Amino acid sequence: MEELKTNGVAMMPYQPELRQLVEEAAASWQDFCDLPTKDKQHYAELGSMMGYELKDGSGPNGDQKENFDIASTIGDTEIDTSNAPEFITDAVAISKAMAGLALSFAQQVDAQYHIPELVERTAESGDQIFTRFIHYYGDRTAGEETASTHCDQSGYTFHLFETADGCQRLDYTTREWVDMPVEEGKMAAFPAMQLQLLSEGELPALAHRVVATQATQRAGRHAIVSFVRLKNVPEYDKKTHGRLQEFEPGFNYDMTQRDFGKLFT
Repeated sequence: MEELKTNGVAMMPYQPELRQLVEEAAASWQDFCDLPTKDKQHYAELGSMMGYELKDGSGPNGDQKENFDIASTIGDTEIDTSNAPEFITDAVAISKAMAGLALSFAQQVDAQYHIPELVERTAESGDQIFTRFIHYYGDRTAGEETASTHCDQSGYTFHLFETADGCQRLDYTTREWVDMPVEEGKMAAFPAMQLQLLSEGELPALAHRVVATQATQRAGRHAIVSFVRLKNVPEYDKKTHGRLQEFEPGFNYDMTQRDFGKLFT
């Protein structure tokens, strides 16, 4: 957990049972991505902020990729998975396991950095966890950004799986880009905007991006991440301040708590 403050990311093992679910879902997600777009669009509206989404790279700093978001409560809704692709069933299985992982992480962070409110807010936030399956397209140039630099809006993020390297973090001190590969059998956990607020700046939201590599510039890249959005904690005011992708990389690293707090509502 000390690396969470010095490097902005903690590489942590997670339960073998969950790891197996993630690996199975990663394989079926890649199969799902190979389906015709019209078949994938059938799952575009599972609920608020859930389902399949195709992004064409339009707009300022827009990414070209396809996502599938699924909430931790999705298993409690009436979704007919009997005729659905295997990926849907696998994604539901992961979503049910995320609340326990989030609480365990919050407890470890509190033990190291003494942020008791984090445990309480995480315990309240079981229905505010979203797992995102991502496919970044190929046909890129090595070194080109495939996911624009940004901090995440939520409390903290788990980077559970990737088929290839390419994720990078902006170093807190040097402001240089550093590779952030997910080690085999581990996940990368890092602070987002709400955790910087709760920790009063001790754990700044990590600026990160994805770049094409020699291995992914043609074939593309698949990844699985989870965002833990904390209930009863102020949220970044996107309506007033705009998308975080449009901020200067590392804008938040040296902000005073007072100025940083003005970004929230």
